[in-house]
Amino acid sequence: MELLMTEKKQNIIQAVKEYGRQLFGFIRGRVNTNEDAEDILQDVWYQLSSQARLDDIESISGWLYRVARNRITDTYRKKKNTALNDGVADDEEWLVPLFMQDKSGNPVFLTDLWPAEREIQETMLKAVRSDMFKTTYARVFEGDERWRALPTPEGDRFEWDLNSTYIRKPPFFDGLTLDPKPLTDIMGARVLALLGDSVTTDHISPAGSIPADSPAGKYLIEHGVTPREFNSYGARRGNHEVMMRGTFANIRLRNQVAPGTEGGWTTLLPDGDVMTIYDASVKYRERNVPLIVLAGKEYGSGSSRDWAAKGTLLLGVGAVIAESFERIHRSNLVNMGVLPLQFKAGETVASYQLTGRERFDIQGVTSLRPRREITVRATADDGSVTQIPVMVRIDTPEELESFRHGGILPYVLRQLVTQ
Repeated sequence: MELLMTEKKQNIIQAVKEYGRQLFGFIRGRVNTNEDAEDILQDVWYQLSSQARLDDIESISGWLYRVARNRITDTYRKKKNTALNDGVADDEEWLVPLFMQDKSGNPVFLTDLWPAEREIQETMLKAVRSDMFKTTYARVFEGDERWRALPTPEGDRFEWDLNSTYIRKPPFFDGLTLDPKPLTDIMGARVLALLGDSVTTDHISPAGSIPADSPAGKYLIEHGVTPREFNSYGARRGNHEVMMRGTFANIRLRNQVAPGTEGGWTTLLPDGDVMTIYDASVKYRERNVPLIVLAGKEYGSGSSRDWAAKGTLLLGVGAVIAESFERIHRSNLVNMGVLPLQFKAGETVASYQLTGRERFDIQGVTSLRPRREITVRATADDGSVTQIPVMVRIDTPEELESFRHGGILPYVLRQLVTQ
């Protein structure tokens, strides 16, 4: 196997193996014999060698210990003969030996120390009393001295902190008029992303860590935040500047408009420059070029993450054309003013031989009806035109009314103002 590895991969594995003594000590402290420890260590090296993707040593170290721990668990699962009774769960955590031995030299397991369910219940009945809850919740809104000492802005409106990198005033109501603007057809649109099947809301709007070299990471650094203080996209969901830069920024996203890349990349058209999806959206906005997304089946599957629709809107995407949509994400797109369109059964991006480099005209937006068929025109670089019938996935008159207002937020605000 090692003969098939790249030189870089071999170098990484060799560098990691220099920590073998430390890892062996970690394993030996949890097993009975040196032989067991050697077997487990060799299995860890084998699994490391078979990894298709290897990054720097720091990112590998946690993986190594997880693999070692799992192998230790497997080793002791068949050796464990202590019955777990009184409702204690038979979980892997109970099967890993601790850093200790009994008087006979046998390893001590967590199950040997953990109290039985009966003992826990008896202790709780003695220690937890109803008056504790009554006393605590009676003062729940008072807070301690530190809470009461916090400065509190006065007035009827929220006082936005212009320097905050966690909570910023979102632009969803900027330029809002009392009456909604008439719907218009989408003409000359470019494809920001051409995606495959089962694109999840986490692909669209990741909630995990923020890479330092990503658009969101660069934004935070420019605003005085060090990488160790980045936190996550999920923690900074109150800052639209971070979240729009994180839209389609999942490191596992594969955008066919930028073939050979992985992550939040696209190709700026017609220039041909490969850049981040966020940076491309900015340039398209400067050129007044509308944007669309093409996708396969089950677009927006997974958790119903609202920022997957919000971020799509803020990038300037006016429509998403997919083979099918996850139910809640489709509704979220409509209620953010993004038009979901669905290919007819059996028709796909591939069946129309679309590359994502075409210019798209979406006609019939001015006279939308729920689940009505409208036409999309795709014009290739050579001037050839493909007519694509699609179904409007605005499913109800109520959704259509919300869409006409630009989404649920301006729709509700206009209703409040006119009451």
